[in-house]
Amino acid sequence: IFYISFILLFTVCRKEIDGTKSNSSLKYLIGGNSDKVSKIEKTKDGGFIYCGYTIGSFNEKNAFMMKVDLNGKKEWYKTYGGHNFDIFEHAIECADGGFIAVGQTNSFGKGFTGGNQILLDYVVKTNSKGELEWQNSYIPFTSGEGKLLSVIESKDHHYYATGGIYDSTTKNPGIFLIKLNATGSLAAPLAFFNDFKNYKPVPNLTPTFYEYGCHISFSADGSLLIGGVMSYDSFPLPPPSKAVARKNNLLNFLLSIDATNFKTINFFQYYNQFIRSAGYLTESHRIPNIKVIASADGYFIGTFFPLSLTEVNMQLNKTDLNGNLLWEKKYRGLGQAVFYDMQKLSDESL
Repeated sequence: IFYISFILLFTVCRKEIDGTKSNSSLKYLIGGNSDKVSKIEKTKDGGFIYCGYTIGSFNEKNAFMMKVDLNGKKEWYKTYGGHNFDIFEHAIECADGGFIAVGQTNSFGKGFTGGNQILLDYVVKTNSKGELEWQNSYIPFTSGEGKLLSVIESKDHHYYATGGIYDSTTKNPGIFLIKLNATGSLAAPLAFFNDFKNYKPVPNLTPTFYEYGCHISFSADGSLLIGGVMSYDSFPLPPPSKAVARKNNLLNFLLSIDATNFKTINFFQYYNQFIRSAGYLTESHRIPNIKVIASADGYFIGTFFPLSLTEVNMQLNKTDLNGNLLWEKKYRGLGQAVFYDMQKLSDESL
């Protein structure tokens, strides 16, 4: 009797979620089998472009983009990639009305043809309807791992993207920067940054396998701004291993580079050390969300500040035009307060 009553109760109370029939102001969008959204960006028509990955099978992930209009109605949903692992971390609308997305793959480029199916960079360009125009992978290594996390388009219609790489052959990590033409060909040699001690002495800062450019943007003078995280080789507590210690202890940084000459570093600044719990190391996509927004007198850097397994604060730094820290704020609630994104409003507030 109890079992039958439970089934009847479940049947009566069950509610289908359908974005076309719901009376709620929320929109429920059906995409793939099991979608994870990485980033959402606004489009020129007032709508949004989503990107991330969807699970095709136990050992297959397909990258996806989804376009919705200003009312939240899905216009199209498309998947990209091959037979292995493909994800998007960031997608933007381009000046030509199409879209460009960046992430990680082992279905294309050296990740596939090298025979060992390593995870390397992935770039996809589409038209306005999400139909593929070109796709490519640029890292030449055949061992290691690479990932692109952020992309931007310049006024002269070049694409700049940044991320991180670890070459397991040379044991050489680094922040990865590419510049592409509209057709997807390299507009400049690949650039790697992994040793800032030659530019500015940083006590105990050593190149390790955890360095990522998380966000790329332009400053008012046209320079490239890369905000990200890198390892800090000095752990205050007894670490379980040196490798985990370097991954746990991270610094936020802001890097300014000449957009026409990647060898010219305008400034490199690093900020407060913070500790990430071991739980954050279990999945490679758990790289801290970081965003940099330029203002008239400096830059805002948003991220989050994990202190333990149970406490996470949102963090906002304000710097001057040379990246020098002016102030730092932390925000928290009753539980974890994780930073994902921020926007500058018309009154210059965030």
